[in-house]
Amino acid sequence: MKIQPEELADHHFTLLNSMAHHELIPFVKTYLSKRTFFSAACYLLQFISFGVLLFFFLKFHRINGMRAVQAFQYFMVGLSIAMCLIPLHEWIHVLAYKVMGAQHTSYDMNLKKFYFLAVAHRFVASRKEFMVVALAPVTIISLFLIMAVFFAGPNWSIAWLTTLMVHASFCSGDFALLVFFEVNSDKEAVTCDDKEKNISFFYGRPK
Repeated sequence: MKIQPEELADHHFTLLNSMAHHELIPFVKTYLSKRTFFSAACYLLQFISFGVLLFFFLKFHRINGMRAVQAFQYFMVGLSIAMCLIPLHEWIHVLAYKVMGAQHTSYDMNLKKFYFLAVAHRFVASRKEFMVVALAPVTIISLFLIMAVFFAGPNWSIAWLTTLMVHASFCSGDFALLVFFEVNSDKEAVTCDDKEKNISFFYGRPK
């Protein structure tokens, strides 16, 4: 969106909410508790990926005699891969921001609270622009993992499906931010980040 943060008031935008980056987890819990399309999609993605993982384990147990210990070993492999995908996930966010027109992008993280953020400093993103940014990693990475399952043997199928399930849970923050836009669908909502203050701001104006 070709507008500077200081110009929002001149265009009749008012502050709707703000989120300090260290308060990401409470923000996510608040908005994912609301009954909207994206909150349902978030939980459904996690539920389906878990269900498919369980189905594959039971299938391989019956056909190939896969033992629980063996499945657990590859579950841990999948978990490790999901952790390694975090930088890629955030890089895709940044790439999507750049495609949308953001000039100053960076990352924020807190290992103690286990959150990771892609930040577009002073870039005002509309709902449509932010939707592209938010959904890019879950779409690209999930499609890759689903394809990997089809070309993998029993053991690695468990690993890739575990990665898919865990990565889906890592996307909760992205879905929560999309829920914010849904909750404020009666307004033209936008968001922008302030890297120096480590705060994301949300503004809106009547449609």
